[in-house]
Formats: sequence, structure tokens, C-alpha cells
Amino acid sequence: MVSDFYSAYSPPELDKGKCWAHLLRDSRELKTEDGKRLHKKLKEIHNRAKEGKEAIGEDPPPPVSFPGGYLASILEEDMEEIAQEFLTSEDEEAKRLAKRLKKYKSQLFTFVRSPPVKDTNNTAERALRPQVVKRKISGGHRFWSGAGKHAVLMSVLATCKKREESFMETVEGALRSGFASAS
Repeated sequence: MVSDFYSAYSPPELDKGKCWAHLLRDSRELKTEDGKRLHKKLKEIHNRAKEGKEAIGEDPPPPVSFPGGYLASILEEDMEEIAQEFLTSEDEEAKRLAKRLKKYKSQLFTFVRSPPVKDTNNTAERALRPQVVKRKISGGHRFWSGAGKHAVLMSVLATCKKREESFMETVEGALRSGFASAS
């Protein structure tokens, strides 16, 4: 799972990745010289990670975890050095970002260790966008229970589309199995 840095998206039992698009956007907004240097270093390490992942390829040779894991460990050490450099910055925003880098350094390189994982959460955000627009246009739901049911249905619909399965057959099967287990 790849997410932004909102702490509610960080349940401990999942293998997590952090979104580089969010990180680079936050660093790009830094205005001081320290902030600009930090942004440049983050862009450089991100490019190294992407180039390294490309060089390894989607199907690395056995042992599967070695090439990506090795590269990720080197990048994590480099990220630790970057974080340490800016933890003493006079720029409070650069210092805040350095703390974030230190805390999430291993999650920033999940996409290098696990080839199917992307470096951003753009796919998930794009999938949510139509529902967000509809909610804003309609003014949302009157009750939380309705919002929850709508969210579940939209999640099932999106999953069916990705799997190229029939939404109606999936819902019908779920209802039948629910009624069978209730009897």
C-alpha cells in the first residue's frame, strides 16, 4: 500500500510505501536556501531509485528480494544522511521534512524492494477522484450510514472493473452467500 504521510494510513500490519509525489511537492514548496537544497537532494535520490529499479527490471533474478533490497538499503543510508544534514537547519519547514525522512526512510523505497509497487499513490487518488467530484456536486450524503454504504458499493464496483468481472454477478453472489450463511 502506498499512501501520503497522513498517519491514519499507516496501520502497522501492512507493508507500506510512501508517495514520492507528495514528498517532492512538499519539498518544492520550501523557500529558503536550505529548503531548495533539500528539494534538490530529494529529486536526485528519487531519480537514482527509479533508475535503479529500471535497471533491476520487473523480474529480478533469484533471490528475488536481493537486488531491490540491496539497492533500497543503500538508498536508505543515503536518505539517513540527508535527514541528518537538515535536522539542524534553521528553516523549521526543512527540519520538519527531515524528521519525516528519518521516520519513513524505509517506506520511501518500498517501490525499489517490491517491483510491482509504484513510487506514488496516483493510481489510488485517480480512482477516488470521480467519487469526490460527485460528492461535492451533490453536497454529500445526509447520513453517515448512507455514505458508508455508498463507499462500499463504489469500492466493489471499482474492484469489479479492475478484475473485469460483472458487478451485478458479484453483488448477487455476495447476497446469496450472505443469505445462505444467515439461515
